[in-house]
Amino acid sequence: MLAIRGGTAFDGVSPVLVERPLVLIDDGRIVDVQANGAPPSGAEVADLGGATLLPGLVDAHVHLVFDASADPVGALAELPDEELLSRMRTAARTCLAAGITTVRDLGDRGYLALRLRDELAADPHPVRRSSRPARPSPPAGATAGSSVARRTGSRVCGPRYAPAWNGVST
Repeated sequence: MLAIRGGTAFDGVSPVLVERPLVLIDDGRIVDVQANGAPPSGAEVADLGGATLLPGLVDAHVHLVFDASADPVGALAELPDEELLSRMRTAARTCLAAGITTVRDLGDRGYLALRLRDELAADPHPVRRSSRPARPSPPAGATAGSSVARRTGSRVCGPRYAPAWNGVST
């Protein structure tokens, strides 16, 4: 079991921050969030000091395939599907590293976002979990976009605490 301690937590429900939250994670799933709770015996504890914990963020308008060139649509037309999928994987992981756990992709080619969704559904472990990061990202569910809009409820995923990308809803 992993216990993540923060200074405060915004739970998305109450306008009042939870003081000294303890997020308990078992087998990659958030099982409890407590105010001022004590970690269970034997739990690995990640104390984030005064950090404020947040639920995963949602970005409802992304383009996982576009680059920052002057002509992203032209660049899109010139690349093979496998190269675009590779870029989409990178873009999805970049979102995740920023705390964005759900994205809605609004433009690709040939339904590549759906292929990415299916790929992620077939491989629930695309991001590895570190054993003891110095400063992990806030716990979050994992997602990738669009129609790749994936939702995992309380699945934990992030650049450091990321045992699974699991569950799909389109």
